[in-house]
Amino acid sequence: MADLTPIARPYAQAAYEYAKAHNAVANWNIMLLNLSECVTDNQVALLLDNPAYSQSDVSVLIFDVLKDVLDEHGKNFVKLAAEHNRLTVIPTIYKLFLLHKAEDEKAKKAKITTAFETSDAEIQKLKTKLEQKYQCAIEIDVAVDASLIGGATIEIGDHIIDGSIKGKLRKLQHELQA
Repeated sequence: MADLTPIARPYAQAAYEYAKAHNAVANWNIMLLNLSECVTDNQVALLLDNPAYSQSDVSVLIFDVLKDVLDEHGKNFVKLAAEHNRLTVIPTIYKLFLLHKAEDEKAKKAKITTAFETSDAEIQKLKTKLEQKYQCAIEIDVAVDASLIGGATIEIGDHIIDGSIKGKLRKLQHELQA
């Protein structure tokens, strides 16, 4: 069987981005799970393989079976998939949707190094701002390094935010030498 990932990718990405923008990721997860199970059901799969039935015909059956699960947007998604003969791709779309969801929910680790001991309230305030900026959960690891002189550095993945006096002096030294 051919790899359906390249076909499914834009559908999964669009579904996930829409769901995230409308705070409906959990609802879309449920809809896509049920759609995936429905189209892989033996009887529905036989209908999809039967040239006597169009995918639009099969979508009517899906609407009836999943009437309590699909909202208007879910129905539009099924209609779009059926119009482009993509109902059989829905299980792959669901798998890719889950990958987008998992990637988005993954917490990032931040290492905050300060020149002096910092209160828990200040760390929490910083954590909240970082979560807003990176739009994900942040796990904080705090260290103290007196050589920073003042301020702090924050490392998140390959991003470094240097707000230390030491960093500013190094930058000024570099500019003066140039």
